[in-house]
Order: sequence, then C-alpha cells, then structure tokens
Amino acid sequence: MARPMVYLCAFVLGVVLMGFEMIASRYLAPYFGTGVNTWAALIAVVLLAMTIGYFIGGYLVDRYPTLRLAAISASLAALWLLLVPIASDLLLEKIMLAFESEVTGVMVASCVLLLAPITCLGTFSPIAVRLMIHDIGTTGSTAGTIYGVSTFGNIVGTLGTALYVIPNIGSDTATYAFAAIAFVAAGLLWLCAGRLHVEKAAGWSN
Repeated sequence: MARPMVYLCAFVLGVVLMGFEMIASRYLAPYFGTGVNTWAALIAVVLLAMTIGYFIGGYLVDRYPTLRLAAISASLAALWLLLVPIASDLLLEKIMLAFESEVTGVMVASCVLLLAPITCLGTFSPIAVRLMIHDIGTTGSTAGTIYGVSTFGNIVGTLGTALYVIPNIGSDTATYAFAAIAFVAAGLLWLCAGRLHVEKAAGWSN
C-alpha cells in the first residue's frame, strides 16, 4: 500500500499548495487589493518557492534517501499555515506601512505568507520520484505520474478553494483545515517510509 499512499499524498499536498495560494489572496486583499499586481506577486512567489523546493528536495533526497524527508517538509508547511491566521494581520499591516511602493510591499507580503510553506511542499515531488523509482525502465512514467497527480491536485485546490471552500468556511478556517490535511499527509508519509524502502530494495534486487 505504500506506493498508492504516496500518490494520494501527491494529490493532497497539491490541493493544499494551490488552495493556500487562493487563500493568501484573501489575506492580502484588505492591504494591497486584488488587482493585477497582487496576483502577479502571488504567482511569482509561488513559482519561486516551488523552484527552491524542487532544488532542496532533490539535493536532500540524494543524500538522505528516505520518505521521512517529505513527511518533515509537510509538517513544517502545516506548522507555518497554523501561524498565518494568528499573525497575518499584524505582519501585513506593518509591511504595508513600511513600503511606499505597492509593488514592493505586496511582493514582500507574498513572500512572508507563501515562501516558506510552498517551498516545503515543493520538496515533495523530487523526493517522491527518487524513492518511487524501483526500475530504471519506469523512470519516465513514475516521474510523470507523480507530477501529473500533484498538478491535478493543484487544479482541484484552485477551483475547490475559490468556488467552495472560501465562500463557505472563510479564510482562517480554511487555512487551519489545510494545515490539518498537511499534517495527516505527513503522518501517512512517515508510516509509508519504511515500507517503501523495503519495496524499493526488493524491486532493485529483481
């Protein structure tokens, strides 16, 4: 069951990643509006964070090949999300007042909200790909499946959060819910770590 659970976590963490981007727009709106500058900053920071996460995840898993790395990263992302509803108003107000340029202010604010948790979530895919490959002949399909499932989760997170989650439960509750989901995914990844290692060893030995 380890491999299906990893795919499930790829989907779930993909939902959390883009879902929180949509929620972050609601945190920024009272201070920086909802115009093109805000969305450009959000998208740019998310892409930057994912880039950093890919590099970090790939670097770490080559040195410490264990799925527990992904579990730790998901837990750190969840912890950051728990702090956002508590600290966001104070931090965003200070950032708004500190920068005369709206563009600079919204970029800094987006980094404060998104850079850390999205970087942590971004480490998942390279870690999962490295550990899920048990036969060099399936490298392409394994990598494609991980990134495909994760991206489908991004789509569900974007639409589901914008159309249903935020209108029905609000930004703070949604943030706490995504934190809880990330914690559950981290627990599943931790439990799968030992089993996946056994399956991988068996696959290579064949």
